[in-house]
Amino acid sequence: MARLLSSTVVTEGDRDCRESELNALSALTASGLVEADDLVSLRELRRDLLTEPDTEHYDYLASEYF
Repeated sequence: MARLLSSTVVTEGDRDCRESELNALSALTASGLVEADDLVSLRELRRDLLTEPDTEHYDYLASEYF
C-alpha cells in the first residue's frame, strides 16, 4: 500500500491530493508496517514543487526513512 501511494505522490498533479497522499503516508508509518523500500520513489519528488504542509510531511518521511 505505502509503495503504491508513494509512487502516486511523485506523479500527482493536484496539490490538494498530493498533500492528502503525503498525510496518508505519514499516518501509515505509525502502523509500523512501512519500510524504507516502500518510500524509495519519494526521493524523485521535486521539493521545490511542494507547499508548506507537503514539505512538513515530506521532511518527516525523509528523516525517518531516507
